[in-house]
Amino acid sequence: MADPGAIADAHIQCGSGDIKLRGDLSAMHGFDFSAGSGDISLTTNQPPSVHLDVHADDITASWPGMRNVQREHGQFSADVGDAGAGIGRITTQSGEVILSH
Repeated sequence: MADPGAIADAHIQCGSGDIKLRGDLSAMHGFDFSAGSGDISLTTNQPPSVHLDVHADDITASWPGMRNVQREHGQFSADVGDAGAGIGRITTQSGEVILSH
């Protein structure tokens, strides 16, 4: 995606393949990313203000400003920024989720 900083809401679904976003994501107030078989990678120093709800086999999360973090096998949730702004859902049936900066 060329300029994710200009997108407020996003829904991306991929049957087989990876989803990768890089850059300023602070304008996003809600998103739903899902991949049947593939990795989902969101790389940013300016994460969206959302409540994260992540389901995947392998989850790596290092975004700045995460709080109320809860981890269980295959599940991760956290509040990022002003979490009341929206919900960020990320799901992959067979793959990895990486939230990095």
